[in-house]
Amino acid sequence: MLNYYCTTTPAMTNITNNQIIIQDDEEYFYSVSPYEMTNVLGSVIAILQEYTLTRMDGASELHPYKLYKTKEGNWYEINSSAPSPENNILRKLKTAIDMQENPVEI
Repeated sequence: MLNYYCTTTPAMTNITNNQIIIQDDEEYFYSVSPYEMTNVLGSVIAILQEYTLTRMDGASELHPYKLYKTKEGNWYEINSSAPSPENNILRKLKTAIDMQENPVEI
């Protein structure tokens, strides 16, 4: 008989905690990592938090989104362009992340 032991790291346990369900009952999982914003010369001008969100649909397709937040808690648009159908989803994701990270006490 073989016994297998597995130790979990914080990165493994955070995967289940970083789950968001938005109003449309769409379930997203996200990870947060540092993102260095550089200027044209390659110098780091800011360090942001990069949120990589993925959603699994019934067809098992991954839909990744990337969002960026400053250390002060403000959302930063790196690729802001003309309005797109995804803007509504991104707004819902930002709101859900803010509510999860800063729950309102009643």
